[in-house]
Amino acid sequence: MGAFDMKLPWRETEAGKQWLRAYKNRWKKENRKKNLEKARAYGRKRYHDRDKAIYRTIRETVLNHYGGQCACCGESVYEFLAMDHIFGGGNKHRKARKKDTLAMWLYENGYPEGFQVLCHNCNMAKGFYGRCPHGSTISKLFKSAMAIDK
Repeated sequence: MGAFDMKLPWRETEAGKQWLRAYKNRWKKENRKKNLEKARAYGRKRYHDRDKAIYRTIRETVLNHYGGQCACCGESVYEFLAMDHIFGGGNKHRKARKKDTLAMWLYENGYPEGFQVLCHNCNMAKGFYGRCPHGSTISKLFKSAMAIDK
């Protein structure tokens, strides 16, 4: 129970209510600057932690929806996995999305086709060399997509 919640007879009178209202307003003004940075830091940390947990849950959901493991090498450790545009165009798509992460975009748009899970190694190899050293189906899919675009 806070100091303002106590049942006191003088609080029931109109004069008591006005005094209490004035006291609360004066207290808020005097202490606002003193406690503002502390409150902001608390709020930032609380919302950052909450948003981080939400994003992690959405990312796990998206990765699991698309198979939960690398389509090339079979890696399944969550921290090593990334979403990949099967037919390329990730840079253009990222610029069009502005702030959203790819996982958030996929989640909000109902898991569209044209994406797959790759580990970061396979994804980088595909981006740099056009194929993965493992030589699995992603290389064939990527080559067939490039042939269609030409």
